[in-house]
Amino acid sequence: MKKIIFPFFAVLLITGCTPPKEEIDVAKEEEAIKAMLKKEVALWWERDVDAESNFWVKEDYFTTVSNSGNFHSQGHGWDSIFASIKRISVDTNWQYVSNARNEFKDFNIKVYDKVAWAVYYVDEAWEYKGEPYDRSFVRVTFLEKVDDNWKMALNAMTILNPCEEEDEDEENNDD
Repeated sequence: MKKIIFPFFAVLLITGCTPPKEEIDVAKEEEAIKAMLKKEVALWWERDVDAESNFWVKEDYFTTVSNSGNFHSQGHGWDSIFASIKRISVDTNWQYVSNARNEFKDFNIKVYDKVAWAVYYVDEAWEYKGEPYDRSFVRVTFLEKVDDNWKMALNAMTILNPCEEEDEDEENNDD
């Protein structure tokens, strides 16, 4: 009987002392992710690259992809991306940019234990030398939880150009 009871209590003790896996508060994590993504974009417009970089994993697998229709860029690795963004923040005529505004919408976020992904849209507007500009884009972002904070591991951005209205007669003219 002792041979049966001892293993039973050993298994009970081992399984009973293992803390249950903590449930993820998905709503709380989604709000934290949204806040982080919005702050990262705000820091881009403020040209505070050092503060913005606190939202990125500082690893070789960190990746960015940007497609603005007539221009495509991609970066791999923390060192390369950080150097490139630092250069852009200095080389571009940012002193002529004013009144930048962003509207985030249609977030679709999936949260796991230590990783998450987000697909969302951003409408931006700004002035350059007093002339108004705007654009809309979709962002796809993969995130990792590092030291209890969400950080970007991959950020892909594609500009959405509104479809121009075409004259149906011209479009369907087979003559």
